[in-house]
Formats: sequence, structure tokens, C-alpha cells
Amino acid sequence: MQSLGRLNILSSVARLQRDLRFLFLALFLWTFGLGLYNYVWPVYLRQLGASPDNIGLAFSVGYVAFAASMIPGAILSNRYDLRKVLIASWAFSIPTPIIYLIATSWQEATIGLVLLQLTSFGIPAFNAFIVANSEPERVSSAFGATASAAPLGMVLSPLLGSLMLQWTGLNGIFLLSFGLFSISTIVLLPIRKYPGKNEDFRIRLERPRSRGEVFLLGFITTSAFAFSLVSSFLPLYYQDTFLLKPAIIQLMGAVQSAGAAIFAVVIGRRAEARGRRNAMATGVLLAAIGLLGVVAGGSVLFAVPMIFLFGAARAPTYVAYSLLSKRRPGASRAGTFGFFLTMESVGLIIGSYLGGLIYGVSPVRLIVSGAIIFILLAIFSWVRLESLDESSGETSKPVDPIQRDTVD
Repeated sequence: MQSLGRLNILSSVARLQRDLRFLFLALFLWTFGLGLYNYVWPVYLRQLGASPDNIGLAFSVGYVAFAASMIPGAILSNRYDLRKVLIASWAFSIPTPIIYLIATSWQEATIGLVLLQLTSFGIPAFNAFIVANSEPERVSSAFGATASAAPLGMVLSPLLGSLMLQWTGLNGIFLLSFGLFSISTIVLLPIRKYPGKNEDFRIRLERPRSRGEVFLLGFITTSAFAFSLVSSFLPLYYQDTFLLKPAIIQLMGAVQSAGAAIFAVVIGRRAEARGRRNAMATGVLLAAIGLLGVVAGGSVLFAVPMIFLFGAARAPTYVAYSLLSKRRPGASRAGTFGFFLTMESVGLIIGSYLGGLIYGVSPVRLIVSGAIIFILLAIFSWVRLESLDESSGETSKPVDPIQRDTVD
């Protein structure tokens, strides 16, 4: 076991370069605003008249917008200053809480979600910015430490959101979220410029170049599918099975985010110490154990530590993208991520849509199905990703390129 000091998220952030610390803070504030309502958003849609399949459809439509933004985002990141792309993507998200505030139907609320997901065009720039500001031997931990801002923000904000639900209701929460989105955008103003390079101006899709990269793409896409299949419907499961109120569902979300924040760092460091295959398999296996525990325990008390383990579900994806950046020394700085992020979002689209359909039939079957997929991914990691560890030297030069994880 690693010492408590090594597991300390703040110590990992302190070792980041200056601009990555600004990026961490901006992402923390942004996800804090998102986390105020994120874990009760499915419940909010239900209050607006949405059925489980409607909720699945809403998330799928949002992920379509997410997918549609990836390739344009990669092109923008190649041709223009990374700083401008990041600030623009943050700024375009500011109006979304106001749309939720005035929505009178789940269809109108979905418009806000679509706008929020369209701002994901900044993700390729986020990824490129992390690599450009990381030492070659610390890319994996830099991805994990910077990306941990998202779940960390969503550890603390549901606690406040839970109280605000009782004090002000969702209206007050949406107004505070609007303010935090605005402040997080301002935080990005001091970061340095990274203008586009002439050699990257030509539009190109960085598709997989080897069988190993095809396997990596398969892992990323399938992991996204399994995550979205389950994650959007856990709040409904808590409400239907454990009869929890929205304020308590927020607290369950905080526990999940705590796991995500910690495992983002732990899995990233494990990747550097014991190999990426080992780290990726560990992450998805922990997620599977967590999901099985939620349905097998039969009580809220048992579900709490299990949902903490499920927080590890997205950490292997950060490792996968850090590995991808090392295998592309001749690629454009963000084009590498554009294609892979697009395919990842296809998994998110299909998973969330099928999740709504399956939940309407059997919530338990849905969660168990997600766990089985994660177990199969762990086996796949051990069997098929061994060559990636062998071929990714830590001395490779960084190519210049977020997984700003769109949290659901």
C-alpha cells in the first residue's frame, strides 16, 4: 500500500506546473457548480414528467452533442491558441443553469444539457494543454492529478447542494451554479498562450495506427458504454429501491465523487509504478465490485462503500489517454484525441440510451450488466494490453497536447 502522503490529492496538485494548477482550479470550480445539482438531475427530469426511457434519451441526445464537438474541438485546438479554446469552451457553458431554471418540461431541460455537452469541444485542448505542461515521465500522474479536480469538486458540492435543496430548492442551486461557471472561466485568464503550429493546420483524423491502438480504442469506448449504461440511473435506483430523498441522493453522489477523486490519483500513480495494464484492470475491476455490492448488499449502509469503489470507473480512461499521447510522437497535438474522444462518446450515447430501456424493465439487471462489462474489461486489459506497457517508454517526448470528464 502507498503511504497516506502519496495518496494526498493536494500534494499531487502542488507538484503540477503553474498553468496546470490554474486549470485544476478552474475545473474544480466548474464541477463544483455542476455537482450542486448533477446527482439529482435525473430526479429533476422525472419531476418534469420524464420516464426512465425519456431520461435515457435525454442523456443520449446530450452525448450526441458531446460527440459532435470532438472533431471540431481537435481542429480548433490544432489551429488556434489552446488558451483561447479553453476559455471559450468554459464561457459557453455559463448559460446552461439559467436554461434549467426556466425549463417547464424535460424536453426544455434537455436543451440545456445539449448546450453543456457542446462546450466539450474544449476537451482536446484540455488534453493537449496537460501534455504540453507535463514532464515526459509524469504524464500519467499529471493527467490523474489535473482530472481529479472534477470528482473533487463533486465531492464537496453535493453536500452544499443537499442543504440548498431544503433552503432554496433547485432555483437557488441553479443560480449559484451560474455564478461558479462564470468565476471558473475567469480563473483561466492567467494561463499562458499555446498558439497553433503550422504543421498542425492541415485537418487530419488521427485514427488507430496499430493493433495495440485498436485495443486501446476498444477499451476506451467499452468503458464509456459501461459507465453511461449505469451511472445516469443510479440516482433513480436509490430513490426507487432505498426510498431516498433527493438531499440524501446528493450525499451518495458525494461519496461516489470522493472515490473518483482519490482513484484518479491512485490509478495514475499505479500506472507509473506497476504498468498501465495493471492500473487499468484494477480500476475497472473496482468499479465492477462496487456495482455488484450496491445490488447485493440490500441496504444504504452497505451501498455507501460500494459506490465509493464505483468511483474508480473513469480513472482507467485517464491512463488510456496518457498512454495514447506517448505513442503518437508524430501526431498533431490534439488530433490524436479528437478521433478517440469521438468514439468514446459513441459508447456514452449507446450506453445511456440502452440504460433507460433496461432500467424500465429491471433496475437490478441494468446494474449487474454494467458490472459484468467492467469485469470483462479487466480481463481484456490483462490479455490484450500487455504490449502497450512494453512499447510505451516513459522517456518518450510529449507531443504537446482533458479529459475534462463530462460528469453525468
